[in-house]
Amino acid sequence: MKQAKKITALTLLLTFITVFFMSCSNSGNNNNVNETKNTAGETSASEQGTTSEFTPAAGADYGGYTFKMLGFDSYSGGWKAVGYSEVESETVNGDPINDAVYNRDAEIDEMYNINIQEVLYGGPNDDYGTVINKAMAVVMAGTNEFDAGLTPGNSMPQLIGTKNMTYDLLSIPELDLTKSWWNQNSIKEFTLAGKLHSVTGDISLWNTMAEIVFYFNKQLIEQNGLEDPYSLVRSGDWTWDKLGEMAKAVTRDINGDGVIDRFDQIGIASEDATLYEAVLCAGEHFATKDAQDMPALNTNLDRISAVVDKAMPVLRSQDYAYATSDLYASGKYKNAFFEFTMPKFRDNQILFYTQQLMVALNLRDMQADFGVLPLPKLDASQNGYYSTASDYFNTYAWIPSTNDDPARTANILQAMGYYSQQIVIPALFDVTITNKALRDEDSLEMLQLIKTSRVYDLTTIYNWGGILDIYNSIYKKRINDLASAMEKGAGKINAAMQQTIDSLTN
Repeated sequence: MKQAKKITALTLLLTFITVFFMSCSNSGNNNNVNETKNTAGETSASEQGTTSEFTPAAGADYGGYTFKMLGFDSYSGGWKAVGYSEVESETVNGDPINDAVYNRDAEIDEMYNINIQEVLYGGPNDDYGTVINKAMAVVMAGTNEFDAGLTPGNSMPQLIGTKNMTYDLLSIPELDLTKSWWNQNSIKEFTLAGKLHSVTGDISLWNTMAEIVFYFNKQLIEQNGLEDPYSLVRSGDWTWDKLGEMAKAVTRDINGDGVIDRFDQIGIASEDATLYEAVLCAGEHFATKDAQDMPALNTNLDRISAVVDKAMPVLRSQDYAYATSDLYASGKYKNAFFEFTMPKFRDNQILFYTQQLMVALNLRDMQADFGVLPLPKLDASQNGYYSTASDYFNTYAWIPSTNDDPARTANILQAMGYYSQQIVIPALFDVTITNKALRDEDSLEMLQLIKTSRVYDLTTIYNWGGILDIYNSIYKKRINDLASAMEKGAGKINAAMQQTIDSLTN
């Protein structure tokens, strides 16, 4: 059985290698999308794309140990992506992502003589807070029910903000966090007071699935004689101004009522979070870190405000855009994006819309071709592209303080990260999304750019004092009152940030 698993894994790897080199050979000189160094992170895109070597722990045989990893199963709805487990697949079923997770675990099971098993608390009707509270109760009771966890980002504050809940990952020698399968920008951002309590990277399927992208409809591009979006990205001219220009060109008053709204053919569909995602994708941060490696509010708002001034009129234009989040006011939708916006895009009635990469799996039956792009630059002079992800889905690895053998866990997590990089992420990018959904090698190039230009900001997890709500409010009102709103909310924001600092240092 294990030999059969290894053969299946090898077949998948060979498929990835073939697709990857076909993509490289056909892309010509168009691969250098981010030639300039991204200043938001510690390493450039090309440096982050370098694969580290992996060496299994010498002589490690864990005697059939059942390695239990906390996962999550707490989101219901029609998204195909939520049907995958990033920890364990029960059997091979022909689905590339499912089989990649299965084969990754089979490699590690045989390597260390273990059995990887997922632990779940709660179910589809429980929110993330309920699930993580159950897991934390187990740890606080001193019960060793799981060795490690993969937990959504919005549960991180209560998890790492509770004393003696997790290990400092930097204190475990066997966990080499310099390896390429750990995202170096996340490590830099999430290390506080010299300690790191959670980390993300290729071990997390959702670290890729939750990436924010701009989808575009190729049929509408061609019908309207518009510029090739891929070429715009490569030339550095994919900007908010260009997005607005192209969106306006395709907009049509379908019902003839003289008003452009969601019932017409429109240029852009977005939602509240898109505005603060635009700030991050301009290379800005809501919070920085001080000399003591502690979070501090970014008070230099000039460029952030410039991003808002540029992006908001495009996203909220009454001439060619609408907000999916506005649809909830009607009371007709439980999930307006899934029930209205995505079908409208599928029916060739939207040129651009922004959402998570996971949505591509729901678009595999779309007749017209579509592609993905990074969020636009502030302007052509911006130094490279940046990308971000939704921390509602993005998961982070951590080790509970009840773990009685952190060295063993570190060795297994290292292997999971490496084989995820080698098997799982290629299956997601090259087999499932690019070949079956996005349908073109240019999108593979864009996905690699998006993956290697990721930025992180602690604010997207902690939302100190409701700082992100300020941007959501600006989006809804269409008024850039950022300076006054930040001045008004500074006390509340700083107090919440200080509470986090106290929880980390006391």
